[in-house]
Amino acid sequence: MMGISGGPRRFVILFQGRSGSTYLTEALDSHPQVHCEIERLVPLRKHGAAAQLEWVDRYFHSSCNGAAAVGFKTKLEDIAEPSAFADLLRRLQADVILLTRKNVVKMVVSWFNCERLFGSTGHWNLYPPGQTLSPLELDAETFDRRLRLVMQGKSRLADYVGQLPLRQLTLCYEDLLTDPRSVLAKTCEWLEVPALGLRGRCLKVTNDDLRKAILNFDELYTKYIGTDFQPMLDEVLA
Repeated sequence: MMGISGGPRRFVILFQGRSGSTYLTEALDSHPQVHCEIERLVPLRKHGAAAQLEWVDRYFHSSCNGAAAVGFKTKLEDIAEPSAFADLLRRLQADVILLTRKNVVKMVVSWFNCERLFGSTGHWNLYPPGQTLSPLELDAETFDRRLRLVMQGKSRLADYVGQLPLRQLTLCYEDLLTDPRSVLAKTCEWLEVPALGLRGRCLKVTNDDLRKAILNFDELYTKYIGTDFQPMLDEVLA
């Protein structure tokens, strides 16, 4: 159950927003042999790359109450100096979990909804006894602009992770949504800890049927007919 260095297995979860990272982090952190932190690099951005790298190095060398696996999550855009961060991960021989979401259309809708949620509750994620948010009307131009940004970010993240010569595991939001038990068991096996009945606490913010989540669904649907985004608008998994 030890990492290559002889201590706890070290790992980082790299992801884009609205990909299920909070649920995954909460679930892993509930394991008695895993310690998994949230986005600690965000408040350190204003202090620069050195502060971020110092925290990562210190965190990975801490005991974390004797955990067998120690990790944290971060977005690529929250890393002040991605090349220096990659060098540190190599030096520390950390593992990488790439958390992806195939349906980028739903990522963007969730982006809008999490802003609504934060505006009303001060939280970016929904917790019990909360319910999925009511339908919203989306500005088509703003939606399309955000969709392009998400696609660009998805490509950058894939390129970045692809260049890391580190042990890697790719997880998919859609699998985490439809079969969380299997995904979490697979992750535990990869981390070399017992597979337990893990669960995150946060709830899904957006109705998975976008026809019920977007007031002007027909307007958006017409805009993307015949594109790769059309089946994403049709998709209903949960």
